[in-house]
Amino acid sequence: MYGKSPSSATKRKRLPLGLTAVVILCVLFTAALIYIDRGIEPPSEPMEGCTVLVPYTGDAMCAIIKAGDMCFMIDTGSYADRDLTAAALKRAGVEKVDMLVISHSHADHFGGYPALKGIKVDKVFISPFRDGENSFYQDCLEFFSDKGSTVAEAPVGESVSFGDIVFTFLGPVGEYEDINDMSVVVRMSYGAVSVLFPGDMTGNEANGIMDTGAILLSDVFIASHHGSAADGANSYRLLREVMPSYVIISSAGKSSSHGYPHEVFLSRLKDLGCEVHRTDLEGDVVFVLDGTKVVFR
Repeated sequence: MYGKSPSSATKRKRLPLGLTAVVILCVLFTAALIYIDRGIEPPSEPMEGCTVLVPYTGDAMCAIIKAGDMCFMIDTGSYADRDLTAAALKRAGVEKVDMLVISHSHADHFGGYPALKGIKVDKVFISPFRDGENSFYQDCLEFFSDKGSTVAEAPVGESVSFGDIVFTFLGPVGEYEDINDMSVVVRMSYGAVSVLFPGDMTGNEANGIMDTGAILLSDVFIASHHGSAADGANSYRLLREVMPSYVIISSAGKSSSHGYPHEVFLSRLKDLGCEVHRTDLEGDVVFVLDGTKVVFR
């Protein structure tokens, strides 16, 4: 016979219970070290999902982000179309906003604030440029102060976390004459996916941020300045830093008073193979982040 008989087989020895526990702990510790050495966090519980709504608000900008019982907003749309913002908030079932970012003091980004009447807003982050000569903007800030919101300058260079959601404030990194270039630029990450909200920044602010070496790489890019290609906005350099798979353009399209989005910008997106979504053509643009991918609805 080629096999060993039962009498000649080597008997397996059992490790003492205490020694077995030590071995298991060593294996787990080694696995943890492997994750740390690779710069990877050990797996955590599955994420619930994060939904981003960029509604059609005319020639303006607004984004509503929902994750569980948390809600965040980037800009509020315009005063003229504040009813569109109010309708979007109702569709999203918003009763409280944990954080609102007002990118800058142009009315097409903050003017829809009356739509938030009756909705609790905890924190409001604004541009370092206060624009004291803009009385309408001052009315907006007083509106939030009067309702008990904490109004403060955006913590540029820092991150603010809400559970698995991280908002990193990338700009402005300097002082610029153009109010557009004083836009608060925010990169939101959720697990391995991210979205870049650049406000109306043009070339000066974009180049300043890129020169700092900041991480701009994002799966979704909300086109700066409603898809403008003027003053260096949405340049090839910026797009190559962001490398978005998806680009969302919030504008009024043919009704835009500035002709946004510009054909030059659309051509750049075509060259880079980006999937483009436009509020003027689609109405609400809605996508979901699950921590690993982006899914458009």
